[in-house]
Amino acid sequence: MKLNFSLNEQDVINFNLYHFRNSKFTQRRLFFLRLLIPVWAVLVFLFLNRSNLDLTSILWNSPLFAFGILWYFFSDKLYYWRLKNNVKNLLKEGRNQGMIGVQNVELTDEALIVENESGVFKHVLKAIHRLEEGDGYLFLYVTSLSAFIVPLHVFQNSEKESFVNAIRNANPSLR
Repeated sequence: MKLNFSLNEQDVINFNLYHFRNSKFTQRRLFFLRLLIPVWAVLVFLFLNRSNLDLTSILWNSPLFAFGILWYFFSDKLYYWRLKNNVKNLLKEGRNQGMIGVQNVELTDEALIVENESGVFKHVLKAIHRLEEGDGYLFLYVTSLSAFIVPLHVFQNSEKESFVNAIRNANPSLR
């Protein structure tokens, strides 16, 4: 099966957003960071007002509490906004041959052959250790941080199922 498509900067950004939104490590880290600032704000307030806790001290520290509450609700949005901007900046920093541009992908019985501006790359299907579908893409992970990005719109009718089944049949650990 042969697929021809083009990847752009937004496709790479979408992959990174998908990857980090579905990463167990990132979810644990975000949960910790979401609670860190509000807990810190309460502890600082209690420490600074340990001898004189009254309504005046609570009112004077209301900006600290407001910041803690805002942080709790908006820290995830800030994290993903920063992630998106960092990926954009990294892509602008240097040459991204092969990552962005025309991709010619051929799926054989034993390998995934990708031809792009950087050259021809042959990956044994057993090297694909994770196959995920989400956000309009099919992600074929070859490492824990990198994957082949295949937009779902390139598939006709049942081609996607055939493509996925061929990869799963060649790699029993994906079932």
